[in-house]
Amino acid sequence: MISIGRIVMLFAGVLCAIASLTASARAAQTDYLSPSALAVDSQGKTIYIAEETANQIAVFDVAAGKVKKVISLPNRPSGLAPAPNGQRLYVTAGVPNGR
Repeated sequence: MISIGRIVMLFAGVLCAIASLTASARAAQTDYLSPSALAVDSQGKTIYIAEETANQIAVFDVAAGKVKKVISLPNRPSGLAPAPNGQRLYVTAGVPNGR
Protein backbone atom coordinates (compact mmCIF):
# COMPACT_ATOMS: atom_id res chain seq x y z
CA MET A 1 0.00 0.00 0.00
CA ILE A 2 1.32 3.44 -0.91
CA SER A 3 0.09 6.51 0.93
CA ILE A 4 1.35 9.75 -0.54
CA GLY A 5 1.61 12.69 1.82
CA ARG A 6 1.36 10.62 5.00
CA ILE A 7 3.80 9.23 7.49
CA VAL A 8 2.87 5.67 8.35
CA MET A 9 4.17 2.98 10.65
CA LEU A 10 3.86 -0.78 10.24
CA PHE A 11 3.79 -3.05 13.30
CA ALA A 12 3.19 -6.78 12.85
CA GLY A 13 1.24 -6.22 9.66
CA VAL A 14 -0.95 -3.41 11.03
CA LEU A 15 -0.73 -0.11 9.18
CA CYS A 16 -1.33 3.00 11.31
CA ALA A 17 -1.30 6.56 9.98
CA ILE A 18 0.29 8.78 12.60
CA ALA A 19 0.42 12.14 10.87
CA SER A 20 -0.51 13.86 7.66
CA LEU A 21 1.94 16.17 5.98
CA THR A 22 0.55 19.29 4.41
CA ALA A 23 1.55 20.11 0.86
CA SER A 24 3.52 23.12 2.10
CA ALA A 25 5.53 21.00 4.54
CA ARG A 26 7.28 19.19 1.71
CA ALA A 27 6.52 21.41 -1.29
CA ALA A 28 10.21 21.95 -2.07
CA GLN A 29 10.88 18.22 -2.40
CA THR A 30 10.68 16.83 -5.90
CA ASP A 31 12.78 13.68 -5.50
CA TYR A 32 11.57 10.29 -4.35
CA LEU A 33 12.87 10.18 -0.78
CA SER A 34 12.78 6.41 -0.01
CA PRO A 35 11.99 6.44 3.71
CA SER A 36 14.00 3.56 5.16
CA ALA A 37 13.69 4.00 8.94
CA LEU A 38 11.68 5.83 11.59
CA ALA A 39 12.57 6.63 15.18
CA VAL A 40 10.61 8.48 17.85
CA ASP A 41 12.23 10.44 20.67
CA SER A 42 11.68 9.33 24.27
CA GLN A 43 8.97 11.97 24.84
CA GLY A 44 7.07 11.16 21.65
CA LYS A 45 7.38 14.73 20.40
CA THR A 46 9.74 14.22 17.48
CA ILE A 47 9.86 11.62 14.71
CA TYR A 48 13.08 11.14 12.77
CA ILE A 49 12.67 9.80 9.22
CA ALA A 50 15.66 8.40 7.32
CA GLU A 51 15.20 9.30 3.65
CA GLU A 52 17.63 6.95 1.96
CA THR A 53 17.83 8.11 -1.66
CA ALA A 54 17.82 11.78 -0.62
CA ASN A 55 20.76 11.24 1.81
CA GLN A 56 18.93 13.07 4.55
CA ILE A 57 16.94 12.83 7.77
CA ALA A 58 13.65 14.68 8.15
CA VAL A 59 12.88 15.85 11.68
CA PHE A 60 9.09 15.84 12.13
CA ASP A 61 7.48 17.84 14.96
CA VAL A 62 4.44 15.85 16.09
CA ALA A 63 2.68 18.77 17.82
CA ALA A 64 3.13 21.13 14.85
CA GLY A 65 2.35 18.38 12.35
CA LYS A 66 5.19 19.32 10.02
CA VAL A 67 8.83 18.77 9.17
CA LYS A 68 10.81 21.31 11.17
CA LYS A 69 14.29 20.46 9.91
CA VAL A 70 16.10 18.41 7.28
CA ILE A 71 19.59 17.11 8.05
CA SER A 72 21.75 16.42 4.98
CA LEU A 73 24.15 13.48 5.12
CA PRO A 74 27.09 12.42 2.93
CA ASN A 75 25.66 8.88 2.58
CA ARG A 76 22.35 6.99 2.65
CA PRO A 77 20.82 6.70 6.16
CA SER A 78 19.45 3.25 6.93
CA GLY A 79 18.94 3.14 10.69
CA LEU A 80 18.14 5.61 13.48
CA ALA A 81 18.36 5.48 17.27
CA PRO A 82 17.74 8.56 19.43
CA ALA A 83 19.61 8.70 22.74
CA PRO A 84 17.28 8.41 25.77
CA ASN A 85 18.27 11.91 26.96
CA GLY A 86 17.37 13.42 23.56
CA GLN A 87 20.81 14.95 23.07
CA ARG A 88 21.96 12.75 20.16
CA LEU A 89 20.63 10.82 17.21
CA TYR A 90 22.69 7.81 16.17
CA VAL A 91 22.56 7.07 12.44
CA THR A 92 23.78 4.12 10.39
CA ALA A 93 24.59 5.01 6.81
CA GLY A 94 26.27 3.39 3.87
CA VAL A 95 27.02 3.57 0.21
CA PRO A 96 26.34 1.09 -2.60
CA ASN A 97 28.47 -2.06 -2.40
CA GLY A 98 29.78 -1.07 1.04
CA ARG A 99 32.33 1.41 -0.31
